[in-house]
Amino acid sequence: MKHAPQAKNLVTCVGAVLALTILGAFCAGCFCDAWPFADAWVDENCDGLRGDDEEPLPGVCVWSPRSPADPPFDPEYCTWGHGRTNEEGRWQGDLVTGCGISYVIVAQAPDGFEPTTDTAVDDSMYAEFGFAREGSCPQISVVTPEKMASQQSNRLLGWVLFGAVALALFVLAYRKHRSEGRDSASPGDE
Repeated sequence: MKHAPQAKNLVTCVGAVLALTILGAFCAGCFCDAWPFADAWVDENCDGLRGDDEEPLPGVCVWSPRSPADPPFDPEYCTWGHGRTNEEGRWQGDLVTGCGISYVIVAQAPDGFEPTTDTAVDDSMYAEFGFAREGSCPQISVVTPEKMASQQSNRLLGWVLFGAVALALFVLAYRKHRSEGRDSASPGDE
């Protein structure tokens, strides 16, 4: 059989490339240490963009959970100074470190305010949260932690299905290649 060594080499090469890709992606996450931070401001014109004349908003509860739908790790978290934006509207979280951690920053609208920006920001070490006084803006559609959790589970399902289909196509192509090699081989080739 002349085709079997070629197919074996192809499988070995593809397997090595996949293993190195997965290992590289895994290791890249292992060396990422960061301090997440966020800014909150009063969005007077309701445009979701911070203007030079828009004031910071102190006292906004901000946290960085592993999953966007997770509440702060302690029910009292939002009463602590560390869990809220300071006088300049700035929040800095705890050091995030480790392999494959996704970074999510979530803000809770303070009493008397409604969000003009997304209140959950994914895969970012910096977030901006705009809030307008209740009733001062038209209804704005923003990404909430619940919406983000739903989007993430849909994305994960898509990647799993993509991987399964890719693997199935590879196996089918390999089997076809092997069967064509057997069909074309004559008894004198062995």
